Amino acid sequence: MHRLTQAQNNVSVLKLILHLGVGYRAAWRVKHKLLHTMDERESRRQLAGGVEIDGAYLGGERTGKYRRGSPNKAPFVIGVSTMGDNPPHQFAIHLRPFTKDAISAWAALHANT
Repeated sequence: MHRLTQAQNNVSVLKLILHLGVGYRAAWRVKHKLLHTMDERESRRQLAGGVEIDGAYLGGERTGKYRRGSPNKAPFVIGVSTMGDNPPHQFAIHLRPFTKDAISAWAALHANT
């Protein structure tokens, strides 16, 4: 679990095979179950206190198209809660469709203000 959460990029199953000393199927299963459990836990988390929400586009090749014009860009929404002296907590999600109604529904579900 430590290797999956502390890596800057995704950890391949082949690297897990080397580190854990198990076969491909066992390494894939461990990775899949850990990622699924982490995703499940994060989906129930609520942002509280002062919440700031913003949307952006990530990735895509530079084709001269800006923002929504490029089909290779992935829209995502991020929310950050700030509560006094506590460290900020963030929540990001790849959101489709990237519309005002979808963002409002996401905010109502994940932001407890």
